[in-house]
Amino acid sequence: MGTKSAAPVVEGYQVLALLGAGATSTVWRARPTAGGPDVAVKVVQPERYHIGALMELAARESAILARVRHDHIVGLHQVLPLADGSVALILDLADGGNLADLVAARGRLDEGEVATICTPLAGALAALHDAGVIHGDISPTNVVFTGEGKPMLTDFEAARLAGESHPPLVAGTPGFVAPEVVAGAVPTAASDIYGLGALAWLALSGRPLRDRADLGAADHLVGPAFAPLLPDLLAADPAARPGADEAAVRCYESADPLPVRFPAEGADHREHALTQRLRARSETASHNDPPRPEPAGRSARQSAPSGVGSGDGQEASRGAASRRAAATRAQRRGSEHGIPVWGRVLALVVGGVGLGVLLLVLLARSSAGLATPTSSPSASGTASVSAAPSATLDPASATRAQLAANPGGVLSALARGRAAALTSADVGMLDRVDAPSSPMFTHDSELIKALGRSGQRYDGLGYHVRHAEWVSGDDRTATLLAVVDRDAYTVIGPGQTKQTIPAEAGRPFTYVLVRTDAGWLISDIRE
Repeated sequence: MGTKSAAPVVEGYQVLALLGAGATSTVWRARPTAGGPDVAVKVVQPERYHIGALMELAARESAILARVRHDHIVGLHQVLPLADGSVALILDLADGGNLADLVAARGRLDEGEVATICTPLAGALAALHDAGVIHGDISPTNVVFTGEGKPMLTDFEAARLAGESHPPLVAGTPGFVAPEVVAGAVPTAASDIYGLGALAWLALSGRPLRDRADLGAADHLVGPAFAPLLPDLLAADPAARPGADEAAVRCYESADPLPVRFPAEGADHREHALTQRLRARSETASHNDPPRPEPAGRSARQSAPSGVGSGDGQEASRGAASRRAAATRAQRRGSEHGIPVWGRVLALVVGGVGLGVLLLVLLARSSAGLATPTSSPSASGTASVSAAPSATLDPASATRAQLAANPGGVLSALARGRAAALTSADVGMLDRVDAPSSPMFTHDSELIKALGRSGQRYDGLGYHVRHAEWVSGDDRTATLLAVVDRDAYTVIGPGQTKQTIPAEAGRPFTYVLVRTDAGWLISDIRE
């Protein structure tokens, strides 16, 4: 039966586990009995519509999706009526959660992550609009991720064909509906673009756009990378919004793409509010306060105004148009001839052996930082030394009062051993840095082991503690907030291959330290 408490019986499928539940539907992981990859089974309950209306709505969704296939659109394979009057939709499996949950857990995403998410979504909208389809409900719960982190657009209950004049069967999601649709107009391609802008605003600021007056402070509220774009996507006049093709290119050009970071399963996010408070303080701080870290990966072209100071304005315009057209074609094809931005990021995350993959995946927490590396070159590389904000403090002998008075000094001292361990690929050296059996020890030891398996090593890895402050603690545990920048470094191997990883400015992270027989050691680093 398709109830919310029991797994549905769906002919041809073995229902495995509940993935999620909403007000009127449940989504289950299932395996075709005839073989093949796992799928998602969305069971729509009859409380919302009677069976005839459910089947009509599902058939309409199926017909709309038959018009377009795209790598970032969840495909609908089959519609099946169930014995209890509900309807099962057999969909592509995307079991990595949705954007709403990700933002709830993280608070806000990096600009590069938003570029990674929004660029292919805009490409998916372009494909839909070219096929004459309006999605109608671009919202954070309708952006889902595969287990590998690939963003996908789903839920076409509100979709319609361009030009249809009847009211939509399903309304959009409050906070993500274009103002003209709220006023009673029929959704259009431009209203989908508004939804895309509202998604980006949520991801970058941590909250929906509440007041259109906030658009005038976009640089302050969402950061400088997307500040020029979001007022255009969220323009009150639909005609002033860019098309999906242009939106894809502008999302791509706004920030260098970064892999989307997902919280660890079962992670404790109670410390997240502390990070947000530090960010909020930095946004309104005077010049005497600790500086706010700039996002990593920003290139000169992103901060320079376009078309200013060029020798030939017309030639520059033609060049920009050519680059936009090429980027659009590559994004839209989504094939071996033009890999979309998400595809390039995924390749770095899961497939690019010898191209710094292990660093990008397993050294994610290292971008959050610890303090500076130490000492002389080792057989496997060098580790640079840089000054902490204050004098280093021996973690083995520091008291709680000393740690509270000089948290940056303890982090700097701990980082000496950690940098040496990572650079030398010596798991044994982690005993002087990471608490035994802690999440940080597991992370660092797995990183070192992975480096060994891949034949890679680090050279020049270093950190700079820009700001550190005591939050809470006692004689056995301590919670710190710190902003730590990472130097550029080189990934060497396999063989003689080398890749230089650019420097990255830090962001506020929560550091959990515990006192052991060896002194203060790192237990975890959290958002």
